[in-house]
Amino acid sequence: MSEATSGIDTSRMSLRSCRLRPSRRRILQERLTQPHRSVGEKMVIEFPPSLFELPRTSHQPTAPCETRMPNPSTGKLPDQLRNNLRLVFVGTAASARSASVGHYYAHPGNRFWRALHEAGITARRYQPSEFAALLDLGIGFTDLSKSGAGMDHQIARESFDVSGFRTKIETFRPGTVAFTSRKAASLFYDRPTGAISLGRQPSMSGFPEAFVLSSPSGAASGGWTLQPWRDLADWIA
Repeated sequence: MSEATSGIDTSRMSLRSCRLRPSRRRILQERLTQPHRSVGEKMVIEFPPSLFELPRTSHQPTAPCETRMPNPSTGKLPDQLRNNLRLVFVGTAASARSASVGHYYAHPGNRFWRALHEAGITARRYQPSEFAALLDLGIGFTDLSKSGAGMDHQIARESFDVSGFRTKIETFRPGTVAFTSRKAASLFYDRPTGAISLGRQPSMSGFPEAFVLSSPSGAASGGWTLQPWRDLADWIA
């Protein structure tokens, strides 16, 4: 290969800035110390173009980002709470499906997300995987049991932490609380399920306005009605 002639202003050259192998760096240094011919005001150094060829490197694909979900073995879903939310939905505990995938009301047979949209609480139908996005709408989520998962009858009574739930509400102070089943409300009010009425509940001192909704669970289809969800939408509008 013939050598190429390149004009280099040696007064501005820094070998540290050249990405060269040590052997090539020595060759360049030797050329810089040898007598040069001049062209105008510049010194001209002759060297092979291959001197500055960079070694080839294999491309290492970047590993995809890992999405961390709640550990299914614990049955836990993270609270979605923020100060002064418009509304917080309160369930009994995560279903086995919700605990498995890490999304609130995730079972395909659950009407929750459809009911939100049909009642007018959300402008579109959200997917369970989008639950965290509702914080931006002023809507949060929690459960009375954060240690159990499954059907209500599968959850140990002692895992329902009503006192802890009260503390969360007192801390974050939402405008309205909505229990997503009579069962959840009965645990909070400490009254039989049959004594709990749907809709807005009598006001309690030091506690937000509360609604009891018909359960969206597919296992509670016999008592399903959208009306208390519509009443809730009108209330928070």
